[in-house]
Amino acid sequence: MQGIIMKNNRVINKVHASNLEVKDRMANALIDLLQEEKINEIKITELISYAEVSRASFYRNFASFEDILCYGFDRIMERFSEEMSLRRNSAESRRSFIAWAFGFFNEYRTAILTSYYSGIAHYQYETVTRILLERDDTTYKPFDKQVGAYFYSGAFFSVVIAWMESGPSISEEAVADRFLALCALQENES
Repeated sequence: MQGIIMKNNRVINKVHASNLEVKDRMANALIDLLQEEKINEIKITELISYAEVSRASFYRNFASFEDILCYGFDRIMERFSEEMSLRRNSAESRRSFIAWAFGFFNEYRTAILTSYYSGIAHYQYETVTRILLERDDTTYKPFDKQVGAYFYSGAFFSVVIAWMESGPSISEEAVADRFLALCALQENES
């Protein structure tokens, strides 16, 4: 019986991996198409052809193009959350951590800005806030933690978008310094 279970788990894992690949292809294809067209101008036929997936794959996985964009942003944020967790216990300064976070988001500049302009800014903001709220930080009372998460996620995400829109002329470290100064959290580092 053990062998059958293991075999089934492998089959399920292969199906899951294949499904993720199809969803990722659709998300990447939509981001590419949005570089040339507005979201309401793109047809499902165009998307599935570009992504090289079937129409059934689209309908099986998503209800709309916005769902695809949210899925793509979720994938980015899963990676952000994982990497943030790895950094949590390091002796890294707040400035270094914030600079890393700006750099992380900058890696996905095109996807984030394209999704933002396509109408999922509210979803992006809520997702960043949820990740901050899920942090295991017991130094704050629940209300303070919630208010802080909304404040910092809103401030951070707004600065991310403004920075990305301004182009690459400001370094991650410089934008982290500006962000920390705006939040009155500037550390005394030598």
